Amino acid sequence: MDGSRPVTHNRRVSQGVPPDPETGGGPSGEARALLDAVMAISSDLDLHNMLGRIVESAATLTHARYAALGVLGPDNYLAEFLTTGVTEDERARIGDPPHGRGILGLLITDPQPIRLRDLSEHPASYGFPPNHPPMGSFLGVPVRIRGTVFGNLYLTEKIGGDEFTETDEELVVGLAGVAGLAIENARAYGLSERRRAWLEGAASLPESLQPPVDWEDRLRLIAATARRVSRSRATAIADATDGTVEMLVCEPDDEGRMTSCIATVLAGVRGHEVTEAVDVVAGEHVGTVVPLRTHLSRAGMLITVYDGADVRRRDVDDRELLRSFADYAALTLDRGQAMTEREDLAVISDRERIARDLHDVVIQRLFATGMQLQAAAMRVPDTGLRERLERSVADLDATIRDVRATIFELQSPASDSLRSELRALVREYHSTLSFVPELHLAGPLDTAVDSSLREPLLKVLREALSNLARHSHASSAEIQVAVAEGPRLVLTVEDDGVGLAEAGPRSGLENADTRATRLGGFLRVENRSSGGTRLTWSVPLVR
Repeated sequence: MDGSRPVTHNRRVSQGVPPDPETGGGPSGEARALLDAVMAISSDLDLHNMLGRIVESAATLTHARYAALGVLGPDNYLAEFLTTGVTEDERARIGDPPHGRGILGLLITDPQPIRLRDLSEHPASYGFPPNHPPMGSFLGVPVRIRGTVFGNLYLTEKIGGDEFTETDEELVVGLAGVAGLAIENARAYGLSERRRAWLEGAASLPESLQPPVDWEDRLRLIAATARRVSRSRATAIADATDGTVEMLVCEPDDEGRMTSCIATVLAGVRGHEVTEAVDVVAGEHVGTVVPLRTHLSRAGMLITVYDGADVRRRDVDDRELLRSFADYAALTLDRGQAMTEREDLAVISDRERIARDLHDVVIQRLFATGMQLQAAAMRVPDTGLRERLERSVADLDATIRDVRATIFELQSPASDSLRSELRALVREYHSTLSFVPELHLAGPLDTAVDSSLREPLLKVLREALSNLARHSHASSAEIQVAVAEGPRLVLTVEDDGVGLAEAGPRSGLENADTRATRLGGFLRVENRSSGGTRLTWSVPLVR
């Protein structure tokens, strides 16, 4: 029939038998058989099952040994080929299904019924592939839906006769007309079910993506939902910037083969702006790439990977449903990002308000109180009381410095705060030191210290804390990081340990000294007169 190879439907039809003159030879028997076929077709709304019933009913009506239904794809070739009368072993030996050439292609190019006594004698015959069962008589009828050809019914090897009759043709034409209506209803039902599934999947996103769900979990949830509803092998979300493509998440993330397949798909769209749904072949799989049109979020494309056979059977509406889901997912991502930014803005506004109140009210009151205590101390004749007042003034000055440090920290984003990183680094060594060093931060560290100084500062402090834990045997330590006059960034670490040894490993100190020299500063390590060690690391802020 065709130069390619057929595939059987997974349902075996009962072999037809010649008509009984007493029960099936007259018009009433033919009409009853057609009615039974129509009832069998209409009893199932699942499209794939219905196509199998159509093939079986056509074989029963015409007493054909073999029957097949070829479904046309968008390229006008056979995208699906369901057969009956061939065993599973025979199907495996035959191989790939036909594509719609030879005799099968005649119905595609000219969709009119065809009856042949021996299809091998027709000039368009391609012959049969190896292991294909012999076939002689042939009947082919197109199946139309609203005037458009959906596929073709192929019947061969009439049992009890040399060829199919005109009555057989009329019966199959009538069956094809009813089948077209039944297929249209099944497709409409299937489309409504798929739409319902996509709508339910999309409706689950807003509630699941509410903050504080982090960004990667949001993307992974969208990918998992798309994979579940589309029944694809894998899904991924990728970002494309400057002609490069970066995969953000992949679902599932434990299948190396699928990850490699998605990488092949992404390579196929690299350097291209994806504005519509695009199919990219990746070996035996096909990846469909649709844009995620986000405006506030970082997400560029949704990729779904299917088996090649699944893509050939896919309805055009499935692509539109996937694209609609991607648009809704992008809108949901932007909404989640907007909510996150709104919450961040509320936090920042509160921090700025608190910082203003501290600066305008608290510091001014502390400063005024200190001035009053200083004035009072000058008039007090008692030396002991005067010293106590001066110590109180000094405590107020230290409190003012701490409040100013808090103001600087409140005015800096928490995620980018150098102060937060310094405190986290000191807390990290709590278990190693068995005590928490006292940390003092002074000056506009978050605004004055740029990224070129932040990393060296953190590395030097880490090295100082490591030395403190390994060599000092200290029970307490004081760390100060300040923006001093000059302007300079100064790190001071003091401890009450055994002091600096005359000999010993100095690689950590040498690294700190090298970093200071490169930045135009210096490192000084010395023993304190009261015991312990003082490390001073100082670099200029302006180089």
